[in-house]
Amino acid sequence: LSCHKMFGPHLGALCGLRSAVEALEESISQDSLHRSWELGTANYEACAGVGYGLGQYLSFLSSRYKAHPKAGAIGASSEMDDGQPSFERTGEATPIDASHAKVSTDIVISAYRIINDLERDACGYVLAWLKKANDVTVVELVGETLDRIPIVSFFHRRIDSDQIARMCSDKGIVCRSDTFLAGHRLQKEIIDSGCADGRVVRLSFVHYNTIEEAKQICKVLESIESWRKES
Repeated sequence: LSCHKMFGPHLGALCGLRSAVEALEESISQDSLHRSWELGTANYEACAGVGYGLGQYLSFLSSRYKAHPKAGAIGASSEMDDGQPSFERTGEATPIDASHAKVSTDIVISAYRIINDLERDACGYVLAWLKKANDVTVVELVGETLDRIPIVSFFHRRIDSDQIARMCSDKGIVCRSDTFLAGHRLQKEIIDSGCADGRVVRLSFVHYNTIEEAKQICKVLESIESWRKES
């Protein structure tokens, strides 16, 4: 379990059946079972961050965001518009309360539904824009919908991916260009599709990214020299 992928601190947790662990470590006692896997002093600060801080944050997402009548309007359609964000923040501070750290399955599920809708708006806007751009190929599964992880990989057939990533970085947009552990077969397909070096630009979105930021990404990309095909 990678806790940082749940918006918690960088802490890994191993989950498994006790019987499975005991089968691997037959010579240890019940009292020291966990110590066979934990080397050195435990990261107590990170443990507290997961157990308390992350629980409080998920409770905040679940209780302090309210659904908007146009929820998912941009993400649910391939058309771009100036729709309102799916959820609007109240702007009120959440007091620190120990009870917020105690989360139920329902709280986690509702928090991640909200996260999914918010990420889909910004990701969907950029994805729709890229698919309409000339000389741009979005790398995705055939028939893939917006019910996807909020990551977009693409390349421009006339502009080097590294150059695009540098230009974005200069404008304050964090992205990377690389092969991203793509297998040889996938990399060959990307190259055969017109990407000279097999490297793509990758944009990752999270629930606190806004539609305004998505529009800024599109604006920066369009400002890159040679982005638009000259007549």
